[in-house]
Amino acid sequence: DATQTLSYGPDQQPSRRTIANRLNGAKGGRPPKNRVTERTDPAQRNLPPMAIKGGKSVTESKTHAPIAKAKADNDSYLKAKLVEPSASEIDAVFNRIGPKAFDAAGFDPARDLQNWSAARQWAADGLRKGMTADEIERVVVAEVSRIAERQRNKGKPAPHMGYFGKAICAAIAAGVIPEEPKTFAQQVAERDWEEAMREWVRAGGAGPQPVLADYAAKAAA
Repeated sequence: DATQTLSYGPDQQPSRRTIANRLNGAKGGRPPKNRVTERTDPAQRNLPPMAIKGGKSVTESKTHAPIAKAKADNDSYLKAKLVEPSASEIDAVFNRIGPKAFDAAGFDPARDLQNWSAARQWAADGLRKGMTADEIERVVVAEVSRIAERQRNKGKPAPHMGYFGKAICAAIAAGVIPEEPKTFAQQVAERDWEEAMREWVRAGGAGPQPVLADYAAKAAA
């Protein structure tokens, strides 16, 4: 049998709007304007929470950061507690650096009040930084000497020990420790070695090169 197809004229074809409505209807249609949802219905706002896919991992990831921060803070507290100096340790360093700082400042014991109480804070800060008593002394004496000389050159001597506090605290915080002062024997050895090096260079490097250790041993003997 021959297959027959019915055809409609242009005036009988469905319009584009009709076709669009049919497609929307196949997809479920457009939602009504006044549809009741969890937002619009107060009765649904108090319902038990629904399970959310991946909810556990999401909440866990949000709580890990505060836990990690609390642990880090606790570790920092324990570490700080370990290096917290005792009162006797602070006193020992204070009694050592106080008079030396007073002397480095150029104060006159006969006229100036021998008050170096500011050095107690320097001792505590240095010990908390992990410095030894020798290192704290070198930092304090170096800073006091530098600032005292600068102020004398300006014609405005430092009025008291507290004047040096800001610079000393900054130097301790930076951890910049001056080299240990050289002994007289070390100075003599370096002087003799430098002179021997100059002679060796003038001679065109003839013979063995002078060694500083040899001159240090000779000066210490």
